[in-house]
Amino acid sequence: MEVPQKRARTCPADDYTEDDGAAASTAAQQQIAELRAELAKCKREHDRVVRDLNGCKREHRQLVRDLKKANNATERRHKQMVRDQNRAIEWALTVKSI
Repeated sequence: MEVPQKRARTCPADDYTEDDGAAASTAAQQQIAELRAELAKCKREHDRVVRDLNGCKREHRQLVRDLKKANNATERRHKQMVRDQNRAIEWALTVKSI
């Protein structure tokens, strides 16, 4: 599907003198230069934000890994404590029955 393109409007030649055309051209060139500079500034800012976000993402992944390790260690300690307590209860019951 083709998208129709807008055509640039042209000003009638008799409305402008040569000096007016040169001034308009100079003003347009100045505006283009300003817009290009602003675009370059926005691109730099965007790149900085992307770098910051990527850094935050790396930090988040590291924190998740650390928390998973800590959680696994806590689960292992908990299971060991439960086993130890069960053994202690079994021992206490066997000693009492003797």
